[in-house]
Amino acid sequence: MANGNALDPTSSIGEVRLTVGDDVPNTDGDYLFSDAAITVALSLAGDSVLRAVATLIKQLALAQTMAGQSIKADDFSINSTNRGRDLMQVALSYEREADAAEQREAAGEMVIVSTRIRRPGDHHFAQEDTRLREDPEREGFFLP
Repeated sequence: MANGNALDPTSSIGEVRLTVGDDVPNTDGDYLFSDAAITVALSLAGDSVLRAVATLIKQLALAQTMAGQSIKADDFSINSTNRGRDLMQVALSYEREADAAEQREAAGEMVIVSTRIRRPGDHHFAQEDTRLREDPEREGFFLP
């Protein structure tokens, strides 16, 4: 199934292709993963490129596990039964990377806003107290 579109590194599909190493089509113009498969993976992953890559690698791991064989003849042997497990480890590493990226993003978006009105003469107006305090009446931590 040829993907008629050239690779666009700024698109989500292009980012997934570049991340997973599926950026050079074969001689027939086919990539390892179709645009449709990447679109579905992105949808399942909530548009997270790293989670979409993990999903695609899990699909590849399943295919490798199902096709895995152990062949031995005289001094020659081929064992591809562990390829699926190895690919699952790669997929899990992408999921951990996505978790870390989401945690960094969430920490960067955390905004603490004091809703207390400050007036001249208020002892807090002259000296800002930026330490968080636990408030048992409200769940969480707040600025005084």
